[in-house]
Amino acid sequence: MNLEFIKKNEILIVKITERLDTASSDIFIKELVANKQNDINFIMIDFSKLNYISSAGLRSILIIAKELKKQSGELIIYSMPLFIKEVFDMSGFSNIIPIVDDLEQAINKAECHSQSGYFKDTSN
Repeated sequence: MNLEFIKKNEILIVKITERLDTASSDIFIKELVANKQNDINFIMIDFSKLNYISSAGLRSILIIAKELKKQSGELIIYSMPLFIKEVFDMSGFSNIIPIVDDLEQAINKAECHSQSGYFKDTSN
């Protein structure tokens, strides 16, 4: 598993490649926690390069989603391959975690969820 983190305003974008399984799920959680700062309300995970997810990987996704929900945030997954979408559908995770087609849709979903209705621009 390889991870890339991009912080943009109150969003943390995570690009994950290869596998999210028993061997990598604990590392995944630790890395997300280490990269999530207090002003991050939304985590968006790019699944486009993920080629396998196990039940341990699903569990780690659920843990992150629940933590964000407690903080009035949201986990959004985008660019999910069909074979992984089938796993999410069969496990019921598609009903719990928002899944959208691309990053633009993920940002739009987060903006709708955001209490302020917009994202503060902190790039200045």
